[in-house]
Amino acid sequence: MIGIKSENKKISYIKAIKGQSAIEYIMTYGWMLIIVAIIGGGVLTFTTERNLNYSNFNQNHFQITDSGLTRYNTVDIRLKNPAGGQITIKEVNISDSISYNLFTDIEEMEESQISLFGFEKTNKVNTVNLSMTYSSGKLENLQSKGQLTGNFKPVNEIKCETSASLKPTSDYKIINNQWSRPDAKQCIKQDSKGLYGWQWDATDIEAGKGPNYPEIFIGTRPWGSNTDVESFPIQAQNIENFSLDLETELKTKRVEWNQAIEWWVMNSTEYLENNNLPAEKRIKYEVMLVTDWEDQGHPHVEEKSIFTDKYGNTYDLWQVYKDAGGTGNDFYIFRIQGKHQRGKIDLEKINNYMLKQENFQEDHYITGVEVGNEYWGQTKGNNKIKELNLMVNQENYSIKN
Repeated sequence: MIGIKSENKKISYIKAIKGQSAIEYIMTYGWMLIIVAIIGGGVLTFTTERNLNYSNFNQNHFQITDSGLTRYNTVDIRLKNPAGGQITIKEVNISDSISYNLFTDIEEMEESQISLFGFEKTNKVNTVNLSMTYSSGKLENLQSKGQLTGNFKPVNEIKCETSASLKPTSDYKIINNQWSRPDAKQCIKQDSKGLYGWQWDATDIEAGKGPNYPEIFIGTRPWGSNTDVESFPIQAQNIENFSLDLETELKTKRVEWNQAIEWWVMNSTEYLENNNLPAEKRIKYEVMLVTDWEDQGHPHVEEKSIFTDKYGNTYDLWQVYKDAGGTGNDFYIFRIQGKHQRGKIDLEKINNYMLKQENFQEDHYITGVEVGNEYWGQTKGNNKIKELNLMVNQENYSIKN
């Protein structure tokens, strides 16, 4: 195990894995948390654009050979131990404000790649000070200090702990939901322009393993979270207007992933007071609308072109999993034909469709609405919410930048 200790006394313990795996660590920088992953062993291919300059580092025992800002808003730095035996990097410090305690070995002639979450591209050139404390053989407390310079800077705020949250408005909450793979590198954030979103890197995880679901939600959830808006929970029979206007800026690499809108259906509001209800009393239905995807594993489409909404979107019933949702409930998955990157979506059509299903009752409660990205192993991505407007009857809940 590797112990990582921050200046605010938080401690994270992260398992060290040899070869092509990653060492993760999370630290606090004012409002900002940064994850750093060091990947050891083997010959690395540096695929990042070399758009950052490094200077003034003492490279007597190890060398910085490449550095760059990726399209996924990570800073990648490549290290090499050219000779002289094993090197152990013990501490990394960024701009004299972040201290990372870690212990990772770089064997002779090995290379490692460091990936720093929580940066973004800028038009202005900025410089970040970086120092590493390390040992080489019997020599202890050696230091290498220098600068990284380029068109980049830290984001306003970033959180990487499992289940961490941000509040873009009083009505919405962003959750770092790692319900299936807490070992994936995943963070939620606000960039310097005020846009909220999340990023992930699951390229060290086996394909098909997952999923995780970083998300923004409004209303309530079956497990006790609540953003205290008047519109939720709401009985299905009381919905007269239920629509969403969504625009995101999503960049992904590899498969399998989706962008999905989801809500839960309950048969009572008892879950608001009792978080320990058994699953069969807590959730009746899970309803998901997939708006964008790549290489999704659902075997077939249950029913094509079930309806077209007032905004011109045509829907398929993609898959129905009976008694097989996340808590043993019925799970209905819809999708928009041709995918949907931006614009209005009529969720009322789905509610009306569900009201016709066996055992779906008019007095069932819709808990709230979630929007996020499901992803599985071997993927990485970065998503920003540019616009999100939810209309529930006469109430409008908006995020717009």
